Amino acid sequence: MMAAAASIGTALRWHVAVSDRAFDRLLPSPVRERSSVHWTPVSVAVKAATWLMPEAGMRVLDVGAGPGKVCCIGALSRGGTWHGIERDTALVDVARATAELFSLQKNTTFCVGEMETVQWSEFDGFYLYNPFAAILFGPAPFDSNVRLRMLTDQIARTEQLLADLREGTRVVTYEGFGGAMPDAYAVANVERFGDTQLTLWIKHHAKRHR
Repeated sequence: MMAAAASIGTALRWHVAVSDRAFDRLLPSPVRERSSVHWTPVSVAVKAATWLMPEAGMRVLDVGAGPGKVCCIGALSRGGTWHGIERDTALVDVARATAELFSLQKNTTFCVGEMETVQWSEFDGFYLYNPFAAILFGPAPFDSNVRLRMLTDQIARTEQLLADLREGTRVVTYEGFGGAMPDAYAVANVERFGDTQLTLWIKHHAKRHR
């Protein structure tokens, strides 16, 4: 396992392509089996990291970080500081273990909680890949109406958090987050990965109404 992680880490640092199959072998079997549906592909994570980390030393928050795949790939390929927030305690444990395999403890941190657990104003960039899917499809003991209200609340809260961020904030969405980007954000780049779109948004001055 350590040898495989070292090989993958070297490849990503030198911007050599790494397959999802190779990377996902580092994850526990139950988590690995969910990769093709729930976790960001390596190629997408590398491109997202390039857009989110154009300069050294920036800080990025991955909302709904899962097993830490994006944070680890971003730290390996671009450096900087990557923080993942995730509701599932077991996935946070996997993310920390994966980061340790790559010796990324200084570049990555992961915590359990809701997205408000961290101060969004402390970050320069944000990654959003359908972060609230678990509300609709997870094993929570709620009926469909309660789930829908929870989802609506989370989307509205995300829109407000994004609106409150400073000018120059970078946000990358992959399959979006269920809501609309605030008006102050403009599309800076788009790339297609199969049927899915990766989009870079950058916040500019809010428009003033006369």
